[in-house]
Amino acid sequence: MNNRKQLTRLALSVAIAATLMSGNTLAQDTGQSQAPATAAAKPSSQKAKSANTTSLQQVVVTGTATYGGVKKIDASYSITTANAEQIREANPVSSADLLKMSPGVYPESSGGETGANIEVAGFPGGGDAPYATFEMNGSPLYPMSTLSFMENSSMFRLDDTIDHVEVVQGGPEVLYGTGQPGVTANFMLKQGTAVPSGDVGLTYGSEGMERLDGFAGFKVADGWYGSIGGFWRKSDGVRAPQFPSDNGGQLTATLSHDLDNGDVMFYARRLKDNNQFVTDTPILNPSSGQFSAYPGFSPLTGTFGSNADRHSMLAITPCTTAGCTPGSMPVDLAKGRGADIHVVGGNLDLDFDSGWSLSDKFNLTGGQMNTLSFFSTGANPTTLANYISNAETSYGLPAGLTATATYRNGGAANMNENVNDQGLWYVHKNIKAFTNELHLSTQLFDGNTLTVGNYQCSQLKPQHASLYARWRWGLGRGGLG
Repeated sequence: MNNRKQLTRLALSVAIAATLMSGNTLAQDTGQSQAPATAAAKPSSQKAKSANTTSLQQVVVTGTATYGGVKKIDASYSITTANAEQIREANPVSSADLLKMSPGVYPESSGGETGANIEVAGFPGGGDAPYATFEMNGSPLYPMSTLSFMENSSMFRLDDTIDHVEVVQGGPEVLYGTGQPGVTANFMLKQGTAVPSGDVGLTYGSEGMERLDGFAGFKVADGWYGSIGGFWRKSDGVRAPQFPSDNGGQLTATLSHDLDNGDVMFYARRLKDNNQFVTDTPILNPSSGQFSAYPGFSPLTGTFGSNADRHSMLAITPCTTAGCTPGSMPVDLAKGRGADIHVVGGNLDLDFDSGWSLSDKFNLTGGQMNTLSFFSTGANPTTLANYISNAETSYGLPAGLTATATYRNGGAANMNENVNDQGLWYVHKNIKAFTNELHLSTQLFDGNTLTVGNYQCSQLKPQHASLYARWRWGLGRGGLG
């Protein structure tokens, strides 16, 4: 017994010693791999700001007053950063999904690429993304973080033109720009350099996915640099609707110039992308924790969209008086909840010998952010007989008249068949907004900076229109039309 105790003590001592030695070795290796901290000098160009994005010595510019920014290790608020390689490793399904890397942020996908609900810890979101703002090179894509059927992440797509992202929660960010108290994701664009650079990628995947990505950075003239890049892709999606679920792309270009005491940079982005938007899916839930497929509908791949209901005619001028001629408008479900917008902007950063620095950012966004999707309506599912009875009552069918239903092949429909009632919503949004933010800063003494500035935004009230139609499906037997 004593020998066993001695062996146990000896083994424990060896394990502790090994642990301490490995920790010491790790500490030594870490110290050798990090370069010694240098004096905090303001970078002379945007390219210097994006360097060393994996280190705590990284300079971040989001939520700061001066264009020189602040070291990540010196910031007293939450900053999460990721460079282009780290973004690819995260493999986000959308730009909103990338925010999950920031503690306390929960992006709830509402159908894939667009329309996410983004929740931020400590804020009563309840839907959409009222406490999440997306910026490009320090300027908000749109001054309001959320409008009905439109939040910032739906206006942004990730591709190889992104150099890195800075995600800030709270802190001084609430004092600048749109005054977002929740989370701000600032995406910094790649720029051209004196040495030409670029990449091209071709992706094939399941679900009929094809994608082409590319980027090129180059020198235009002495002190002038340009870049261009973007993507195009097509995919049937997880819930293939018999037409492309995601179809479109974007193109981004930059032009930058190094000045003696700073830099100036201009950018332009064109995004045209159509994305299927999916909401509720019928499943059986007989008791707590028990789930199974509803007959005739796959919970993993099923969708109400198909070529049978892809094209519809929506009434835009209902007849409310005798003799009027109703108007109608064709809509295509393949448009989905997509984006058709353009963004142009620029940054000017100057550092004067007098100790003052100037930072000015402007951004102009315009285009359309439309939604065309099905939303569940009424008591679903119900029998065909109940649906017809309720429809007769709600539409005020004259006495003596009754409604009937037939299958698309002309046969009489089964009145006991379950029917799912879906509302086809078309929400049209034509948006236009301009923002400009100007900062003048000087360091009064070590650790104390005086900043004066102005933020101005001008957003035209979005032209908003909602149109609605209803479609019915017989679950398990095909569409009733």
